[in-house]
Amino acid sequence: MERRNAELEARVAALEKIIDELRRGGKRQAAPFAKSPPKSDPKKPGRKPGDDYGVKSRRAIPPRIDEVHCAPLPDACPACGGTRVRRTHTARQYQAEIPRGYMGWGNVSTLGFSLAGAVAAKLAFPERQCVHVTGDAGVCYMMGNFEAVARYKIGITTVHINNGGYSGYGPGFWGAGHDPYTWKVSDHGSACMANMARAVGFHAEDVTDPAQIIPALERAFKENAGGRPAFVEFICSHHPVHGGWVRPGAGAH
Repeated sequence: MERRNAELEARVAALEKIIDELRRGGKRQAAPFAKSPPKSDPKKPGRKPGDDYGVKSRRAIPPRIDEVHCAPLPDACPACGGTRVRRTHTARQYQAEIPRGYMGWGNVSTLGFSLAGAVAAKLAFPERQCVHVTGDAGVCYMMGNFEAVARYKIGITTVHINNGGYSGYGPGFWGAGHDPYTWKVSDHGSACMANMARAVGFHAEDVTDPAQIIPALERAFKENAGGRPAFVEFICSHHPVHGGWVRPGAGAH
């Protein structure tokens, strides 16, 4: 009888241990607080590239538009009459295909920031294609760092929108705003930024034909896959009409 009781007690203890493990398994937390030992080959967190990404979701485009509602912005703040709040511009919205796949500059003068942002993104997500877009002012702030990008073989693509001038500069310490000294820069014929990027090791080219935009980007991405940064300079026209929110100076163009 005593031996039988001992066997039953051992079995009850084993069953209680199993029940306890099942309870703990149901309450298991994510690493580093998991109750079980860590795996020797854990999967990388986050979305996977390519077909392993999973089902992409985005708002479907309606087959037809039934009605359109116009929502114009007032010229001044209804509450303060424009004494404290004024409209400067209308911002566009951008829907990213990949969560945390887009980084914007927020319309502040952090000129040249996009290069550092693209480098950081590529180091954090080396399997992703990283592209940053800059203009004539921003590219001048980042050129000095191109050599390091090429030396460390960081495969990113710089897209330079070269329209031969700055934009968005109203009156300030530089002058009345939009005069030839604040918006006009050297044209492509005398200052080719693609040549500067090529000289430090970038794959670089300039594009003047719209039909060559996609092929140029494809060539740049192919170079990126091999660890070589790329610089694509799109030659655009300098549109002579600036936004209505800018107050033109005496010598405005």
